[in-house]
Amino acid sequence: MKTIMSAFLILYMISADLKSQTGWISQNSNFNKHLNDVFFINSGTGWTVSDSSKVLKTTDSGNSWNVQTLPYYSQLYTIFFIDENTGWTGGSYWYIFHGGSIFKTTNGGNDWFSLITTIDARSIYFINSVTGFAAINNSQDFSSGGSIIKTTNGGSNWTIIPSNHEFCSIAFKDEVTGYILGHYWDDTGNDTNFVYRTTDTGENWDIVYAERNEQFYYGHFRDISVQGSNVWVSGSDSSILRSSDNGENWSKQFYINPRIMNSIWFIDNNTGWAVGYRYPDSSNIIKTTNGGMNWFNLRNNAGNGLNSVMFLNEYTGWAAGDNGIILKTTTGGLTFVNNNVNVMPAFYSLGQNYPNPFNPVTSIEFALPLQGMVTMKIFDVLGNEKETIINEDKPAGNYKITFSGEQLSSGIYYYSLFIDKIPVKTRKMVLIK
Repeated sequence: MKTIMSAFLILYMISADLKSQTGWISQNSNFNKHLNDVFFINSGTGWTVSDSSKVLKTTDSGNSWNVQTLPYYSQLYTIFFIDENTGWTGGSYWYIFHGGSIFKTTNGGNDWFSLITTIDARSIYFINSVTGFAAINNSQDFSSGGSIIKTTNGGSNWTIIPSNHEFCSIAFKDEVTGYILGHYWDDTGNDTNFVYRTTDTGENWDIVYAERNEQFYYGHFRDISVQGSNVWVSGSDSSILRSSDNGENWSKQFYINPRIMNSIWFIDNNTGWAVGYRYPDSSNIIKTTNGGMNWFNLRNNAGNGLNSVMFLNEYTGWAAGDNGIILKTTTGGLTFVNNNVNVMPAFYSLGQNYPNPFNPVTSIEFALPLQGMVTMKIFDVLGNEKETIINEDKPAGNYKITFSGEQLSSGIYYYSLFIDKIPVKTRKMVLIK
């Protein structure tokens, strides 16, 4: 058996003017409440919403913000615009019972009127000017509850699909296929996360993923993003869930430190960002350029927790969060120093070997966000250990090994990565001689 190893640190060389030492510029919102969602319709015009019935609007890329107050009190969680004039926002209130409202504007947010006042809207998504959906959370004191609601006339009327699940985020990849996140809990400790999918413009919804949540509130799903056949879900249990086949199969990646990722946004099949909370440092923004296989940290020097992120393209985006923080980047979030930026992986990850099937040589990549004792083993289909190809302490970085299966017979094998004797991931490979 021959194993050749080389360690390489991913180095991005970017030829650009030195614009920001942090990659993110803090914008002055003149506001000190929590901002829960941010949405831009173009590079100049955008909105963000707060937990105090306030909508903030900018028409100069976020350099200045005007505060608009809604006619009824609601903690606003979501905002969505279909063009510069027409948009919707929604949220919740607790007054004896749990309720909320959805509001609409037809003049860019200068005026808002109420559409419905009995539901807690956590996410709103419109596929055109008349057809839209909202994720509803109507949980009470002792159990979850909610609904998926749909309108075909811009919000004047809504069709309600009730559920004992609460819903928090919704996204569509086109006018017929969409996804929504659900969460069930009760006072007996039953707690489960769900991903639903529709393939008929929301007429029917089917569960395509479910997992037991052992962390109750601190482990539930938060946000979803869709591009083509790829779906990503961020959550509260230090992980990102990913499917590359329209939700048929799922894989999960874990961060190196506990954190909550409140929002996730992809602009294409490869490039995406997620934001949230991470203590004690301020590395609460992460980015991927390979569809979520690997993530690296982008530092937020402001230090406040972030609740929402949105990008117009690979360079220009905004994030909003606690204490009125609004961040903008025109560099994709990267930090420029002498036109170079070094990035380290944020996840432990194990890549699929290539080529696969192979004969007899193949390459395997893996990433270490922290130094640790690295072990990689080969197993047959019966679980018998065949070889140990790595067993040594290694620093953080990205690695690539070349594995030769010349001493193995043709068949299906599994290779597993262990860090400090803890299993990280296992993948299948096929040897054909």
